[in-house]
Amino acid sequence: MMRVLIAKELRGLRPVAICIVGFIVFGNLFMLASEMPDKQLLDPAKWSGNSGPMVMVLAIFGMMIGSGVLIKESDQGTLGFIDGLPLSRTRFFIAKVIAAFAVGALGILIDFPFTLFFD
Repeated sequence: MMRVLIAKELRGLRPVAICIVGFIVFGNLFMLASEMPDKQLLDPAKWSGNSGPMVMVLAIFGMMIGSGVLIKESDQGTLGFIDGLPLSRTRFFIAKVIAAFAVGALGILIDFPFTLFFD
């Protein structure tokens, strides 16, 4: 039952995941067009100073996901159906939190190969 709920939440968060991936890909394409990533030296001190925009994007999307996770059920009218399921509210909330963290981690997982390759 938990797997089905997590899959349902991931389907609901698909537009946010597409936006996160789009921002990361667009940012990396912009970097390729405006800078010379192959000429930059491998400098770990620069990584810590350059990760600010990515952290801010993930923080904004995290707030969007967090504010809409439970409100979306009320807006769609599915709370009555979910209350009828043989499932505790704690498990329901945990499924939502797992899906939200998975979408948030998607941004980090997508950006990590770009960071390794270009930096």
